Amino acid sequence: VVVRTIDGDPVVLRNEPLLDDGTPMPTRYWLCGERETVLAGRLESEGAVNAVEAELDPALIAAAHERYARERDAQIPADHVGPRPSGGVGGTRVGVKCIHAHLGWWLAGGDDPVGSWAAQRLGLDRANYIVTSAPVRGEKLAAIDIGTNSTNLLLVDEVGQEVERRVTVTRLGRNLAATRELSEESMTATLETLAGYMTLIRQSGSQRILVTATEACRRARNAEQFITRARDILGVTPEIVTGEREAHLSFLGATAHLDPIDGDTLVIDIGGGSTEMIVGNASGVRFSVSYPIGAVTLTESHFTSDPPRPEDLTNAMVRRPTTSTTSSATILRFSTSPASSGWPARSSRSPPSRSDSRVSTQVRSMAFPSPVRQRRTCSAPSPPSASRIGSPTRVSHQSAPTLSSEGAACSSRSCGDSNWMN
Repeated sequence: VVVRTIDGDPVVLRNEPLLDDGTPMPTRYWLCGERETVLAGRLESEGAVNAVEAELDPALIAAAHERYARERDAQIPADHVGPRPSGGVGGTRVGVKCIHAHLGWWLAGGDDPVGSWAAQRLGLDRANYIVTSAPVRGEKLAAIDIGTNSTNLLLVDEVGQEVERRVTVTRLGRNLAATRELSEESMTATLETLAGYMTLIRQSGSQRILVTATEACRRARNAEQFITRARDILGVTPEIVTGEREAHLSFLGATAHLDPIDGDTLVIDIGGGSTEMIVGNASGVRFSVSYPIGAVTLTESHFTSDPPRPEDLTNAMVRRPTTSTTSSATILRFSTSPASSGWPARSSRSPPSRSDSRVSTQVRSMAFPSPVRQRRTCSAPSPPSASRIGSPTRVSHQSAPTLSSEGAACSSRSCGDSNWMN
């Protein structure tokens, strides 16, 4: 099921291009929603096939068939021998055969002018549906994240599968808190890493490059100088994303490979220069906040030893009056993922083996002050707690990469302003 109603009812199914016995399946997307199939059937009975062929440019329809076929054929194993599916939407390469097939692909995110035409006449809006599995990409992509602590590269193929993942600690934000500028040494190290990444990108044949820069570039007075030099190497201008945008991207990345669940998910992304907390569900992000507190900034400001001394942890905690009403916080499910500036691991699901890196809990409850902060005893790397925001059922914790960073992570949890929980 790749498309559901807001209530969770299935609307579109997607099958593999080959059955288990090798039988080819030209059609991948099947409209199965009770209301949608009836509406599409009525539209067809009123002459929609002839009408849409008369209204739309045949070249647009033919291009849609080609896109559909490329997406489907990209899912066929490279070593497959035998019959292969042919045709485009509905099994044809010319004109329109089935409104249901076009509408199903369009609802699933396909670039289909026929499906869009039908949706407009039926009053259907994608915003009223949940796409539970994103459409297969049709081009090779390269993504670069320039963080405060590390510079990351991800290469994916035409079907969205990971080809290469690199994490290089470049410390772009070194001494930023003290100088408010990116040092020449840190910029040079980061630019050299970007040049190396560009070599990999060219070798991979990626048709599109996406580049983001986060907290270090948001705060540095000379960020534009760095961005200009990076653009000369990459050929594209890195986007300095806002804290809110970073939070949204963190949520999408952290939950992309998790099984869908009912209820909310809390994602905590502890990076080198900032920490994001995001609450969302299958419909999207409901709330997000970004704090300018990260593993690098806290380490440089407060930690002089590894592991941190208790007094360093205490000094890193932001104190406010603790007299306040409290709200209950519950964790029903907890899992770890790499931080944005953290584990140099190929898998996005878990960090390198560490006895305490994956935590399984039943229910943990504690009181949070609202909206002020509350001191708690440091116990890194124990899991954070989440407010009962629509009864959250999963917490995804982005753990930091070093012992010092764990102390920073604990401190950021200890001083986390719980106003966001409301």
